[in-house]
Amino acid sequence: SIGERGYIGTGLAFYTDKAGAGNFGTNESNFVISSALFVGRNSKISLGIMGSYIQKSVNPDNIEWGSQYNGYEYNPELSSGENFAVVSTSIIDMSAGISYRYHTGSKAVTNNDQKLLELGLASFRLFEPTYEFLSDGESQISRRYVGHGKYLASINSSKFVVGGTFLYMMQNTSRELTFGPEFRYSLMTDTKYTGYLKDSYIGAQVLYRYKDAIIPVLFFKFGNFKLSGSYDYNLSALNGAGGKSVNGFEFSIQFNDFEGTLFGQ
Repeated sequence: SIGERGYIGTGLAFYTDKAGAGNFGTNESNFVISSALFVGRNSKISLGIMGSYIQKSVNPDNIEWGSQYNGYEYNPELSSGENFAVVSTSIIDMSAGISYRYHTGSKAVTNNDQKLLELGLASFRLFEPTYEFLSDGESQISRRYVGHGKYLASINSSKFVVGGTFLYMMQNTSRELTFGPEFRYSLMTDTKYTGYLKDSYIGAQVLYRYKDAIIPVLFFKFGNFKLSGSYDYNLSALNGAGGKSVNGFEFSIQFNDFEGTLFGQ
């Protein structure tokens, strides 16, 4: 904490993913430090930076290459013609962002007559790092820009909260826009002065990724923990092998507010 005008926060984030026959994998560890400054009774501006250690790997033995088809069938004894210099590589990178938050009452917007507005901008992969698997080439990760926002408002004299969210990302020539409504039902509100009881709620989102997918999301917040699950239902022409749709589940576990460090902020 840095006094009544703001506070400093830190965090850790981990991400792992494997995809495809070659088990193309990404393991990422992130350390975040941020500073928030109160600019009014109900508003604050936050600045943050994030350092990342990223490991990428691939298993080329499981990949079937076009050069391994002899005209009739796949023959794994034929050379792929690909020269892998390494099957695992590591890179270091950094990201930064700024956000504005306006809220009245409970941090989680679970009390009556509460409102929350969040807007943010961030840039990821500031160093635009490169990694190399093949001996005759390398790949560069372009800088990614992100804009996001959320608005939530409780319905008078009820435990229901409604609102919406959006996320816009831009990387090189790619663009992605995701938006949709959000609904919450309060199970318990936090105690404002003691902090002994934490807010709890259940909720849902129905997100639409423009021209690509519908993403239903369910989440459950209890105390300092939040569990979320979502399903990516593909609507685009993007298909996997055999014409199968590329759909997928995602699950997440979040832990916030270590021992009440940010309580009341």
